[in-house]
Amino acid sequence: MAEVMISQLPVASTSAPADVVVLNQGTPATKQATVQQLFNGAAHVYQGTGAPTLFAPNGSMYLRLDGTNDTTLYLRVAGAWKAAQGMIPVPPPGLTPEQYGAAGDGVTDDTTAFQNLANAINAAHGGTISLGAGKTYLVGRQTQNTGGFAFQPANILTLAGLTQPLKIYGNNAKLKLPTGLRFGSFDSAGNVYNPPTLPFWTQSYAASLGYTVHINGCSGTVEVYDLEVDGTIAGLILGGQYGDTGRQLPAMGLVLQNNSGQETVQNVYLHHHGTDGLLIDGVDAARVSTSSITNARSEYNARQGVSHVGGHHYTYTGCNFNNTGQAIFTSSPGAGLDIEAEGGKTVHDNVWNNCTFNNQKSGVGMVANSGPSNHNAFNNCTFVGTTSFAIWPEKPYITFDQCTIVGAMNNLYGGAEPGNPPAAVKFTNCTFSNDPTLSPTGQVYMPNGRMGDVSYGFVTNVTFTGCTWNMVAGSGMQISSTSLTYTNCTMHQATTAYNFVGTFSGTNTITGPITLHGSVNNGTITLNGVNQPAGTIP
Repeated sequence: MAEVMISQLPVASTSAPADVVVLNQGTPATKQATVQQLFNGAAHVYQGTGAPTLFAPNGSMYLRLDGTNDTTLYLRVAGAWKAAQGMIPVPPPGLTPEQYGAAGDGVTDDTTAFQNLANAINAAHGGTISLGAGKTYLVGRQTQNTGGFAFQPANILTLAGLTQPLKIYGNNAKLKLPTGLRFGSFDSAGNVYNPPTLPFWTQSYAASLGYTVHINGCSGTVEVYDLEVDGTIAGLILGGQYGDTGRQLPAMGLVLQNNSGQETVQNVYLHHHGTDGLLIDGVDAARVSTSSITNARSEYNARQGVSHVGGHHYTYTGCNFNNTGQAIFTSSPGAGLDIEAEGGKTVHDNVWNNCTFNNQKSGVGMVANSGPSNHNAFNNCTFVGTTSFAIWPEKPYITFDQCTIVGAMNNLYGGAEPGNPPAAVKFTNCTFSNDPTLSPTGQVYMPNGRMGDVSYGFVTNVTFTGCTWNMVAGSGMQISSTSLTYTNCTMHQATTAYNFVGTFSGTNTITGPITLHGSVNNGTITLNGVNQPAGTIP
């Protein structure tokens, strides 16, 4: 609950923050409307002349119509009315789950309360939701042998088709799935079923967890702040595999799907989910609005930190997509980020700034190798491959600028199509290393192999500009190929196991026990202090 100045701003101001009550100007009717609009049913608001004498529950307010500026509003505190003097506490506006029966004690099943809360928002075509500060709401349940499923999940906070703005103030509260939910393949009696072969898509054996928060098809703006969603992966009853590999069933924390309005997500923590912490399935059509995801942590999920399967013009800033598959079980792809366009959509023109993609158990830090996608950019990001590749950018027009890549990388898209060489992956001012001190676990993937495997498919036109390599111990720098171009780079390799070939321009400095036989020097190369000849190096 924030404290604000009553006399801070005039009523007519358009720059007042959402939690400012202004009562020093305007008619009594205007003041009353201001209070009623702000609190929106979150507290009882009374009105009258003179000081209040009526009995009212704590948290109520009394609007005095004949009072002075500093005594216009009274607050009911500890069974007594207190006149506001300059500062007043302001509760967050909007509907609360408690209004629909939620306990928020981490023990009581609050699923029905959240369903009714969602119904109210949907009926109003938008609105504001405020969760209790720091509370834990236990949500989620399943019904057996209904809807064609072995275990069908209940909707929890499902908000759809909103034409008016939606705001969710998490207030650092947690939505937590209960223990004992089933996930995977089960027979009609509730027993674990292990399919004899994969893929296996028979729905009557499916036990799904669904989406904890699902915001779908909204044309109004969408805002989500300060929310934790816990998928309770350690408390699940695991069934057999389902799908093509692993358990390919919905079990996600936050899903933004087909929203044409602007989306803003800030300070969310999505963890320990059976598939993805965050799913972005944006509209494919052109839209004026953009979407931003800031300070999101999506970690210890079984399949992905984030699956971006549709949508464009999303900007991720300061996000952490780490430790996928490091809790209990994992399902493919097992990535920090999976760019995988589905449903006829294209994933394009998205940006990741200052994000981390570290320590996925069996998947890649970021992977883009399925479905149409292009023009996706990574700036100042860190990718650490500990037990799998750091990056797998096998789609056109992917750029990396000022990124740090630790551990091997794979399948760099080369863009060798006739007339389309700029489509190749581009690295600018990036750092590459196999130094275990840069890994959160002290482990790097393929510490004695080559840093980059670019031998898959087209590899020409991949460029490295202003980049630095520091390869310690037994690892080499790149697959030897004059099809890759290095401009103004600094390189060090400690091992004699791998020699190196490339095309060089600008000024390059290389150290280590290697030769450059067969490389093409179109600029200046200094190898261990010795200038190399121009043209093809003998």
